[in-house]
Amino acid sequence: MIRVMIVEDEPPSMRRIARMIEQSGMGFEVVSTAGDGEQALERLESTPCDVVFTDIRMPVMDGLQLMDAIRERLPACLIVVISGYQEYAYFSRALRAKAADYLLKPLSKQDMDSLLHRLRGLHEQRQKELLSRRLAAEINRSELPSQPDQASAAPPQKLTICLCCAGAMPYSEDAEMYPGAAAWRHASPEQALREAMPGDGGGFVWMFMGNTPVERILIFDMPARLADAPDALVRELCDRMMQRTEIPISCAYTPAGVPLHRAGSAIKALRALMAQSVQIGKSVCVPLREDGQGAPAAPLPQDSALAGELAQAFESGGLSPQLAFWQALMAQVDRESWTQRRMQHLLMEALAKLEARHADASADIEQARRHILEVIGTALSLQDLSAGLENLGEPVAGAFGKPSVAQRGVAEAVERYLRAHFAEHISIQMLGTVFGYVPSYVSLLFRKAYGVSPAEYLTRIRLDEAKRLMQRNPDMLIREIAESVGFKSQHHFSRVFKKNEGVWPTKYVE
Repeated sequence: MIRVMIVEDEPPSMRRIARMIEQSGMGFEVVSTAGDGEQALERLESTPCDVVFTDIRMPVMDGLQLMDAIRERLPACLIVVISGYQEYAYFSRALRAKAADYLLKPLSKQDMDSLLHRLRGLHEQRQKELLSRRLAAEINRSELPSQPDQASAAPPQKLTICLCCAGAMPYSEDAEMYPGAAAWRHASPEQALREAMPGDGGGFVWMFMGNTPVERILIFDMPARLADAPDALVRELCDRMMQRTEIPISCAYTPAGVPLHRAGSAIKALRALMAQSVQIGKSVCVPLREDGQGAPAAPLPQDSALAGELAQAFESGGLSPQLAFWQALMAQVDRESWTQRRMQHLLMEALAKLEARHADASADIEQARRHILEVIGTALSLQDLSAGLENLGEPVAGAFGKPSVAQRGVAEAVERYLRAHFAEHISIQMLGTVFGYVPSYVSLLFRKAYGVSPAEYLTRIRLDEAKRLMQRNPDMLIREIAESVGFKSQHHFSRVFKKNEGVWPTKYVE
């Protein structure tokens, strides 16, 4: 219910306005009235309101003075000025004071209904903005807005939170080039949600990027008619997104509603659950426990013997000469629906066994580790994973040694391309197309030449350009800087900047 105060020094006019408001059937309730501005301010302290209808000419404190006071004390409160035709000067002042609307006497039912319809839309928009700010504050663990907002209705009792991931879970925040980052241009979770629950579009829906560009977090108040079947809605949401993209999309969600003050911890639990559940090349949809806590990580199967075989395969020339072994392993992974976590653990254990036997090759093996994590994070299928690892070669035989002249030439061409197009969307698949190689092979050649992946190098270029912009244009907004250097969101830019520079962007030029 939208709470209304009427401030009018003529009782008959006050009663008529109150009747028109309450008989509109639009969800407004007159909870307080006052005969002048001073009395109105006193009553607003004990009876918060969402909308104040006020006359202009009143004793003690007129409507314009009241508007100024409300703007200072209750900035979220909507104000409607009521006055006569002859008072146009007051009308212009009311506009300058940011009144929501101006209603002329004598009032007609048609004018009132039209006004109330607009006010309801404004009120709902402000409520969503307030809830968004409170959610952002909770998720980022920053302070809530210091300005008290007494005229705001309570937020939804419970919120449904859904963490969506396009493709595999990346192991680094330098994931702007990963294929999943581009999926959201075609598979918006917010759009899919509104399509999945038609008729409930007026509810609260909030979406933002997660810790990496391949993640999206969707927060909404579950419609009452669907509260008993949240799983069906989330699965339909996933299905609708996957219909729009060829990239597997996985979701971890809260089947029971989450209070606003626990949204941040719920998202952390969802991310931990997702990390345990994602499979390479497949979509999964998993619920969080009803108590809102992430389940403890399940123990991984004992794959030590298999890791030993894999280490021997790496040691005897890489995976390409051991194709039969690798194909059998991939068939097992597919048949048993291995998680990404299990696959990563197996590969890292194999490299650890190699390193224990070849301490002199530790630098190459460390680069192999980083390359393998990138291959896993960018793989959209087991075939992609195989291609990326077959190109690796033998990690203990100088796989990341000095590149050949031809390899160096390709890497330098990639580097020039990144510098020329850093502000544009670039994916590892795009680099493969431009330079005519399997994407993972482009990344491998680049790492051999520069010691980092193309994604890491691109992040460095963008951050260096961002710092130059900050120094030259100290008044430039952080959002504008992030967009101008190629980041998809201010949130992700700020996280990456803090991780690499040690300070938040807002503190860099202070």
